[in-house]
Amino acid sequence: MQASRPFRTAIVPAAGLGTRFLPTTKTVPKELLPVIDTPGIEIVAAEAAEAGAARLLIVTSPGKDAIAAHFAPQPELVATLTARGKEDLAEKVRRASELIEVGTVDQDQPRGLGHAVGCAGDALEADEDAVAVLLPDDLVLPTGVLLTIFNMMAVAQDALTMILAIVGVIVLLYVFVAMYSATLERKREIATMRALGARRATVLGIVLVESCMLSAIGGIAGILAGHVAAYLAAAMLAATSGLVTEPFRIDALQPAVLAAVILLGTLAGLLPAVLAYRTEVAENLAPLS
Repeated sequence: MQASRPFRTAIVPAAGLGTRFLPTTKTVPKELLPVIDTPGIEIVAAEAAEAGAARLLIVTSPGKDAIAAHFAPQPELVATLTARGKEDLAEKVRRASELIEVGTVDQDQPRGLGHAVGCAGDALEADEDAVAVLLPDDLVLPTGVLLTIFNMMAVAQDALTMILAIVGVIVLLYVFVAMYSATLERKREIATMRALGARRATVLGIVLVESCMLSAIGGIAGILAGHVAAYLAAAMLAATSGLVTEPFRIDALQPAVLAAVILLGTLAGLLPAVLAYRTEVAENLAPLS
C-alpha cells in the first residue's frame, strides 16, 4: 500500500565542515563526494522524490554553493555530450536538475544538527505539518527506506482511525439501546401525562429535547473516548516499535460520528414515545412485566 504524499519538503543538513574527509572537503563539499559515479546528495534527492517529496531544501553554509549548483541545469554541457554521441553521460548530467525542486537556506555557524534543521523552518509553508530530514552521509541500500517508513506510518494512522470509528459505533449502539430502553420504561410516565391532559405535542417535545441532549452528551463522550484510545494506542506503538505517529485523520470523523449519534439517539427516544402515545392509557399503566 502506498500512502498519499505525507510531506512535501525533504530537508538535507549540509552545512557541516566535513572534518572526517579533510583535506578533500576543503574544496569539495562532503555531500558531493561520489558513491561510484553519483554524489551522495543526488542519491538522497532521488529517494526523496521517490517517496513523494516535491522540494529538497538544503541547509548550507558559506563556501558550499557547489551543492546547489550541482542541481542547476547545464544545457551547454548536455548539448556538447549529445553532439559527441555520449547520450548516457548527457542523461546523467540532466538527471540531477530534473529530480526535484531544490532550494537552499543558510546556517551561518555550525551549531549542530538540530539547529540546522531549525534553520529551514522559515522556508516551509504554513500548512506543512511534516517534513523528512535526510542525511547524505548515511546511505541505506537498496533505496526506498523513506517510502517504507511513511507507508508504515500510514498503516498505523489507519489503525488508529479505525479504533476511533469502532469506539464511535459502540457508543452509537449504546446510546440507541439506552434511549430505546429508557423510553419503554417511561411508558407509565407518558400514560400519566396523558391522563393528566398533557397534549401530544408537549409530551413528544419533552422526549425530543431529552433525547437530543442525552445523545449529544453520549456522542461527545464517545469521541473523547476514541481520542484517548487512539492516543494510548499511538503511545504503545511508539514504545514497542519506536514508530512515532499520531492519528492525524481522526478529526475528520468527529462531525459525522456526533451527527449520527444524535440522530439515532433522538430517533431511539422519539419513536417508542410515539408508539407509547398511541397505546391506550390503561395498557401503559399496567404493571411492567
